[in-house]
Amino acid sequence: ADGGADCDGNSEDYQECGTDACLNPVDGQWSSWSPFGACSASCDGGVKTRTRECTEPAPQDGGQDCEGPSEDEKECGTKACKGEWQSWGSWSSCRPLDTRLQCGIGRRVRTRECSSPANNCGPVADSQDKKKCFAGKCKKPYPHHRQY
Repeated sequence: ADGGADCDGNSEDYQECGTDACLNPVDGQWSSWSPFGACSASCDGGVKTRTRECTEPAPQDGGQDCEGPSEDEKECGTKACKGEWQSWGSWSSCRPLDTRLQCGIGRRVRTRECSSPANNCGPVADSQDKKKCFAGKCKKPYPHHRQY
């Protein structure tokens, strides 16, 4: 342009592009499910979870993502939680076994409550403790009572 000689070679360089028309899209596929994890609760209901990933293969070149959930849950630990017995209460006074009398062989009783969850500590009979006692000497002998 300023009177010098023309340059050798092309003034532009080309590189091929846009040849991806022949790509094959690959849709994603799920991996196998992982084992279920630990239960979130040992009683009164919990859940176990397992997962899977969209990597077998992963979507490529415009392929579709995997369909469906990546996480699965199932119930576990559905057995009712066992309650715990609270401390024993005080012993009752000695009450005669024969309620017509105020003497002879008797019984003392103490009880305890079942903590949460209520009524799941075991047999109701376990909520009472009994022991024999002497309710006093009978003044008049009765054939069905032993005298002390």
